[in-house]
Amino acid sequence: ETHGIEVMHIKCSDVLSKYVGESEQNIAALFREAHRTKKLMLFDEVDSLLSKRESAQAQHEVQLINELLSQLECNTQPVFAATNALTAIDSAVMRRFDFKLTCDYLTETQRHTLYRQVLGITKLTNAEKDQLQVLQQLTPGDFAILSRRMLFQPNHNHRSTAIPLLTEENNRKQTPRHIGFIR
Repeated sequence: ETHGIEVMHIKCSDVLSKYVGESEQNIAALFREAHRTKKLMLFDEVDSLLSKRESAQAQHEVQLINELLSQLECNTQPVFAATNALTAIDSAVMRRFDFKLTCDYLTETQRHTLYRQVLGITKLTNAEKDQLQVLQQLTPGDFAILSRRMLFQPNHNHRSTAIPLLTEENNRKQTPRHIGFIR
């Protein structure tokens, strides 16, 4: 928005084809379109397209990654990629991106703000503050779940179930502890 550039949002389904070679053609066409229309490219869930070549099970998977790398090299428009599986991305791909941004979990202030916004309240109770302080692995997506639940159940008292829902989502991100001495 700052630079007046429109975004071309690219999903895996925009690229992948069941026919060998067509995925590469789709990639080339998307880059040509971005160049022609002067749009910024945003590859969403890019790990589904640019996973490590060592883990590729077929030659056409490697060809797709190579095509994307070639297109990135000679591209004239900004390209962004989003993933939740950074370790799955091919290392050559990572070298093609000048900036890497890690989005961490929400801060306490951010958790309070989103909680108030989603529930449409102005003030948190002390109990809510205490409970939100403990939930340190929340993301905006967790609050989106709460927001969608509110749409599906408009006559429900969501304030009474918000903290348990957020606690459940927070706990999903906890690493399991092993019992005993042997791992």
